[in-house]
Amino acid sequence: MELSWLCEKNEFRIKVLRKNFPSVPVYRDVAEINGSTPRVDLLCGGFPCQPVSINGLQKGIDDDRWLWPEFDRVIGLLRPRYIVIENVLHLTSHGRMAPIFQCLASRGYDAEWESLPAAYFGAPHQRYRVWIVAYSPAARRATDQRIFEPARWRTELVKGAWWSAEPRVRRVDDGLPNWMDRVRSIGDSLVPQIAELIGRRILTLEGEANGYKEEEGTQALCT
Repeated sequence: MELSWLCEKNEFRIKVLRKNFPSVPVYRDVAEINGSTPRVDLLCGGFPCQPVSINGLQKGIDDDRWLWPEFDRVIGLLRPRYIVIENVLHLTSHGRMAPIFQCLASRGYDAEWESLPAAYFGAPHQRYRVWIVAYSPAARRATDQRIFEPARWRTELVKGAWWSAEPRVRRVDDGLPNWMDRVRSIGDSLVPQIAELIGRRILTLEGEANGYKEEEGTQALCT
């Protein structure tokens, strides 16, 4: 896959993105995405989780940070073949998933979802997250396989193979630089192994249905 552009408003995280992807443009606000934004085949992102997180006030759609409407606007604007959405597990409670699937269906997308813990991918902790994958009519597949087809995932997951532990950081006089920014970023981050497996699954199914080769590259956005 080829990364086309990114969207992030936090200055510290923008620095991290520019360090890792120096040639990829970064939109500083989702509202900046418009008709001139390059089209992508895969739109990937996670709108803010604070409105639904158990660590917040759980105001849902009444929270100013509920940005699903902006995400939906971008979908309608770019019409990607595939959409990958990530959020906290609590998104599945109190009917909060319903408006998301209604919006996707109204735009002609089929969708499926799965709740996956980091432990299934070798992490020494649970960290459940909800992943939604939607695909447009143009991406209808010739097979009946789903992205989260159980048998395939059971063979591909690396459950039980713990990640190597980082060495403990001893106390130092000045502490670690940007400590609070790092902690917040880690709290909002996802497990890249899960995103990678979903991406590879999409490429595999695309290849089976359309004869595409994975190395040809798919234009993609990740936020």
